[in-house]
Amino acid sequence: MNKLAKFLLIIGVVYPMMQLASQTKNITVSVDNPNLEANRYAFVVGNDHYVDPAISKLTSCRLDAERIAGYLKSVNGFSIPTEQVELLLDADAETIQTSFIRLLEQIEQPRNSTFYFYYSGHGLPGHIVPTDFKQDDPKDLIAYEWIVSELNKRNIRAKVFVIDACYAGSFIDTKSIPTYSEAAANIFGVETGNTTVAFTATSAYRVTPAGKHESLFTKYFLEGLSNSETDTN
Repeated sequence: MNKLAKFLLIIGVVYPMMQLASQTKNITVSVDNPNLEANRYAFVVGNDHYVDPAISKLTSCRLDAERIAGYLKSVNGFSIPTEQVELLLDADAETIQTSFIRLLEQIEQPRNSTFYFYYSGHGLPGHIVPTDFKQDDPKDLIAYEWIVSELNKRNIRAKVFVIDACYAGSFIDTKSIPTYSEAAANIFGVETGNTTVAFTATSAYRVTPAGKHESLFTKYFLEGLSNSETDTN
């Protein structure tokens, strides 16, 4: 078992929704794509500072997001063009939603594209937490269901989610993924339409400790991607 696989079994949760093809240190869902880098897009969010004083401040999420975005753009990483990587730091709900839609509208070949979504920050069951969220008013939460539905609406073939937040495993409960069995069918090569891969820092019912300068999940996730031993599996 390679180091990345060991890490995912020990630290994170990987839902069996994946059909992966090794592409030089890349997570790439199986897509017939003659222009790999040009048809990759990434949306990266890191939230540390929240408006509501009742919500604890974080210290590693912005740095986590910057590291992920840097790796995605790097020639030693995924070589995604800079203009196709949206990096948001301490973003409120409106900024996240409008920026997300704007990036989706850039995608010219959705059926040949891979979309990467990374979030580091506070999380609640079924949701990521924008910086303007207030505990007594949940309307500004952003649901995983909304994120996935916007991607599916545009028929984007391959989606890779990396969610470093509490309750991140609740991603599997989105209504846009009808059943666990249907999602798991991808592992055996059964064609079920669009393909989704999710890497999460926790299960649907657990919290994750905040890092001081970096999240352990993101640290070892990046280490796994950059380690040549992970390329063959």
